[in-house]
This record gives sequence, structure tokens and C-alpha cells, in this order.
Amino acid sequence: MSKISVAGQINPSLSAELEANADVEVVTESADAVLIDCSSGGGAALENALESGSPILLYQPDEIALAALEKLTGSRPAEGSQLVGIAKLTSRQGQVSYQMLDGSDLQPTSGQASDRESALLKAPDTADLLSALVSQMAGRLHVNTAKPLLRDASATYSPGNDAWYWNISNSWGPATYTLGHDDDKNVMYKLNGSVQQQTPSLMLNADLHIYYADAEPVPYYVVYAKFTAICAAGYRLANTGDARGFFLSKIFMDFGFEASEGKIVPIGHIPGNYEGEQGFVFPLSTPRFRITARTATGAAATAFTPQDSVTWNIKGWRIHDESAGNQVKACFHQHDGWDSWIRQRQDFGSWWQEAFGGKYGGKVVGMPDTSFATITTEAVGAWRLEGKFNGKHEIYMTVRPGPMGFHQEMAFIHNLHSCNGRGNINDRHHDITWADFWTGSPWYLKLSDLPKPAGKK
Repeated sequence: MSKISVAGQINPSLSAELEANADVEVVTESADAVLIDCSSGGGAALENALESGSPILLYQPDEIALAALEKLTGSRPAEGSQLVGIAKLTSRQGQVSYQMLDGSDLQPTSGQASDRESALLKAPDTADLLSALVSQMAGRLHVNTAKPLLRDASATYSPGNDAWYWNISNSWGPATYTLGHDDDKNVMYKLNGSVQQQTPSLMLNADLHIYYADAEPVPYYVVYAKFTAICAAGYRLANTGDARGFFLSKIFMDFGFEASEGKIVPIGHIPGNYEGEQGFVFPLSTPRFRITARTATGAAATAFTPQDSVTWNIKGWRIHDESAGNQVKACFHQHDGWDSWIRQRQDFGSWWQEAFGGKYGGKVVGMPDTSFATITTEAVGAWRLEGKFNGKHEIYMTVRPGPMGFHQEMAFIHNLHSCNGRGNINDRHHDITWADFWTGSPWYLKLSDLPKPAGKK
């Protein structure tokens, strides 16, 4: 659940919708984000609100707010965007930057597909969409204030203690989300024990390795970003023949590399496209390059080839890889039972035959045990940065989450026998209910501000 505080005036109907939404709690302190309702004249409060350090959510941004966004970020959201998020990011050296998220680019974080009249998900009204996006954007705009730590590189990336390279790490989370399902009889009548809420969690760890390579005629950098996501489903609410969930259905790892100067050349990533296989081993080996290292007689260039491999064997799951260019984008997804990648959750007509054993009135098929447990996923990106650098390492680098970022999808499926019909026995349906939540934020670095490389005196 996202905790939202409100700055200034707010439209009464919007306030009522937020307070009635199970995924959003309106609070006065310790909020995940601050909401400014510009339709009630609050746009001028943006810059002062940012000083609190909390992410800001702008509802129906007015011209004053749009001008302030452009001043801070250099761009504006899409015309007509109803919800925009912005967060102030401060590096450990005191450098300030801003991250903006346009709500028109995001999908609702939760919803329900059913057999009601149409096989397709009904479009949510404006208030429902706002509530869903508030929850999602609050999670995606979370700012981690922890300072990067310099530590020894792992064995697969270490060229030796006297080599010239940087190794820093960061982490986000654990992000948690409280789920319930008051329209399911399994949950209401405690048929699966006394637990009435489920709390999944998502933890993200990152390891960044940057090498300065000696080359003729121009030196270059090699950059590795390795992310590990630990996704826990939490104690499940139901796992009977009529209802199953909440369970993990998809895990996204989507990120890319940016630099303030030079040309970026992707040189490899993990995973590759392993759709349709199980027991994956992901190898990564890049061409040899030379890096500066101290020796008994002084500095010298030594050859080094970073390598890595990931063994991933999650029963009932597969990987869909859409990485391209500078972007690493992989979706780890449930395959057995209900294939969450091929049978999209929004399209009832696509998934119901698979989920209900081929019969409309049938039981909910079994889901993999791992989908109810904890799944760890890893992804690695590798890039070469070429350019005429000044040798002082005054380069800004960013590892930025992509549109899908780092997030996990949860799902709950029941048939009409377990549906409570919101109290109306004549309104029972075959439903899928879902919830998404996110962690991670852009990682801004300036090489000259980091501790000196291991091999530099």
C-alpha cells in the first residue's frame, strides 16, 4: 500500500476516490509521496514541495507546474497528461538532478479481468486510473539516499587488487505491498487458515564495475552492471481447486546505460533469449583488453577478460528477452499452469481456457510451487564507452531503469464457485486480479567523484 500526503487543496471527489481505494492510504506524515492537485490551484507549490525530499505527484498539472517541470528537467510531459511524478535526487557529493515520470506512459498497477459482458478488460474510469497510477508512481519514484559503497570486485570481474578499475554497489528495498481479496470466499471464510492478507516483497541489489582500458590510439572504458532481484510471494491467501493466489507471475528487469560523452557500444548481456528451455546457463565473456596495474617496477598494462555466467533453473518458469542496443530488457515469467507471457492477463478470452483446465466451469489449474515462493533473478549488461576523454575521468554515467523497470507482477485467479460476487450470488464470475509493484531508481555517477581506482596511487 502506498501512503500519500496532500499538499494544499484537493478536489473533494478526488479525495474521496483516494480514500476509498484499498491500495492508497492518505496520511499526514511518513508518506511515500506528496500529491498536489493542480486542478485546485496548487501548481505553484511544486518547487517548495520538492525541498521535503519526497517524490511529488502532480494531478492535472497546470501551466505553472508545467513550466516548473521544464525548468527542472528540461522537458515537459505529454500534452494532456493527467498525472506526472517528479523526484529530487541528490548525490553524495551534493549534486542535484531531477527524475520525471509521465503517468501517460504507465499502465495501471492493479485491475481485474472477468467474463462480464466483454472478453476484454473494461477501461478504468479516470478516478480508478489515478488511484492505480499513484500507487505505481510512488514506488517508482522512491529515492534511495544510501551512499554507494566501494568494495572488492567479485572473482569473475576482478582483474587483481592492483588494477585500475572501480567497483561500487547499491541496493533498493525491500519494497513491500499488502494484498487482500475481499471478493473471494476462500479468503472471506478463512478456508485456507486465518491469514487474510498477503505481503509480497521485492529486493534489488546492484553491482557496477567500471574499467579504464589502455588502448591505442584512444583509451576507453568498459562498464558492467549486474542486478539481482529477490522476489518473494509471501504467505498465499488461497491454493484450492477453486482459487489460487496471490502468486508471482512475471518479473521484469529492464535497464540501460547512459554517459555524458563518448559513444556507447553494447558488448554483451545476460540473459540471452532462452524462451522454451529449462535449466539455463548464461555465459558472458568479452574481448580481452588492457588495464593499468601496479607492479614491482611501476605501472604497467595487463590483459584482462571479464567473465560471468548465471545458472537459472526455476521449475515452471521461462525467460523472454527483448534486449536491444544499450538496453537490457528481460521478462522472467511463469510458463506452466497459466503462461503469463503468451496469455496476457488483460485478455480474458486468451487465458481462461488455459487457466480453468479447458472448461469454463472447471477448477483453476495448478500453478508451479515456485510461483508461491521466492525467486531470484539476475541480469547483466556490458558496454564499451569510446571517446576523446581528457584523462581526468570527468564523465557522468547513469544506469537507468527502462519503462518496465524492476518490478514483479502478482496474480490471483478464481472460478465462479469461489467468487463472492461482492455479496450478490447472481454476480459471480471467473476472475483474475493482479497487482504490480516496483523498486529501483536511476543510479547517477561521476567517475572523478568516486574514490580513486584500486590501482591508482
